[in-house]
Amino acid sequence: MTSTHHNGLLTLHKSLIAGIFSLIEPIKNTSLLRHWPSISYFGLLSSLVYLSGCAAFLTQEQTSTLAQLQDKVTHTRIRVDEKLKGNPESLLRESLTVLDSILEYTEAVKTDPERFSPKDIQAYQLKISIINENIERFSDLKLQADVSFPLGRYTLADLTEYGRQESDLLVDKLNTALQDLARKYPGHTIRLIVKSVGYTDQTSIVPGSQLEQALLPEVTSSASEPEQRRAQLNQVLSRYRADSLHTYVLQSLRQHLPENFKDLEVVSQIVGLGEELPRGTPPEPGYQRKDDRRRVCIVSPFIEVVP
Repeated sequence: MTSTHHNGLLTLHKSLIAGIFSLIEPIKNTSLLRHWPSISYFGLLSSLVYLSGCAAFLTQEQTSTLAQLQDKVTHTRIRVDEKLKGNPESLLRESLTVLDSILEYTEAVKTDPERFSPKDIQAYQLKISIINENIERFSDLKLQADVSFPLGRYTLADLTEYGRQESDLLVDKLNTALQDLARKYPGHTIRLIVKSVGYTDQTSIVPGSQLEQALLPEVTSSASEPEQRRAQLNQVLSRYRADSLHTYVLQSLRQHLPENFKDLEVVSQIVGLGEELPRGTPPEPGYQRKDDRRRVCIVSPFIEVVP
């Protein structure tokens, strides 16, 4: 603690003691002390002075640590926001909640210094570091469905050579990152989260076709209007394609990872959004009902390091 900070605390304590004297002075000769012989003026004063010394204050070092933590959160949030402009569906969006919770902690500590915990600070610093590691190592994989799957196809076996090659680039990055982070944080659990999202445009599926027959079992409700039925079928198609691409990435990754990663924890999120415009896409007049820019699959990975 610096001399300036120490002198500040002494001044505050002197003010507290002065206040205590002003409170005790009116009652020192009253019946309270006459009827309770065990209570003395100086005994009561000593107790109150002791209690005043128990008030918690942040040291200069703790204040600096909190300020540094807040700066890291602010800088990281700017980087996350920039990444989300390219893909609002990215798993990085969930990092915003983590960063907000860290800021809430720093503000809470300022009002209740006893909540300051070096262990908590260390855990939060790790979370921030991992978010930045993911930002630096990955960009979400975004594939046009038309060049990843033949027309009307969606299975893993249908995935084109182009789709496999592009997916393999992401797999190589994941493979390297998982091994690097395991070496960097020994004794921690490494968890991989992969989110795959599929979209279609508003192209109709031919009634009675083989494709329609394959999709119908997944349609949960019967639609009377042709446009509603089309939207339901396209939603299923988008999820099937996202699932196939997702499966390829994970299968390929497990084939390339070393033996010590055989028990890698993987959390999968597979979403089919059908005819919805990809989030963040401006509703330009140039986007048509049939538009290959809407027919996409996106794979978004995130590696967690769990203390």
